[in-house]
Amino acid sequence: MSRFFEVEVHTEGGLPPINTNFPNDGEVPIKIVIICESPSYDEVLFGFPSVSNTGTKIFNNLVRSGMLGSNIGDYSYETNYSKFAQAGIYLTNLVRYQADLGLKGHRAKKDKKVLELWENYKYQLFEELEKIHSKYPNSPVLIACGSAFKTQIIEVIKKVDNLGMPWFVTSHPSYSKKEYLSNYNPNKWNDLNIPKTVLMHSIENKLLRSS
Repeated sequence: MSRFFEVEVHTEGGLPPINTNFPNDGEVPIKIVIICESPSYDEVLFGFPSVSNTGTKIFNNLVRSGMLGSNIGDYSYETNYSKFAQAGIYLTNLVRYQADLGLKGHRAKKDKKVLELWENYKYQLFEELEKIHSKYPNSPVLIACGSAFKTQIIEVIKKVDNLGMPWFVTSHPSYSKKEYLSNYNPNKWNDLNIPKTVLMHSIENKLLRSS
């Protein structure tokens, strides 16, 4: 399958890139872009982002928020992963290379690797966002990463702000709470009563102070 955005660059360690789930056929418009952190073993195995545990969490959050017409607990890669693209759900990551290779269970070391990969390859995500904007200018961007990447999230926000794309920040899907399910529906982002994560509040305050 030809993807909407693809890179072929391998890292210095020979790691292949894991590109978006979204096809390049133009049949379905992008309704939301979800940016997670980095692909893990299963993503490398299947060749797509957010396929297993993270995929389950995203799927259920989208169903509960009204973005996916399905049932909670239905998700499996084999039978439901294609529903993301069919519903206009665009999945990608801060970095498209596996950061936990040989570091399973070592969160701090894995996060450090993500930061290293970001410094070398962030241009790939920026080019991806530019391409999305060129075809779907108003595509909303949901950033679902941990607080360890606050600085990188702000870099992404500044990029999407420059492009004029709406954005929101939520917690990493693996740690998301039910109170933040509405974060997965862009139609609710302008609701003053929408629950926001501590990270979202912190970033909003920082951006306000720097403006």
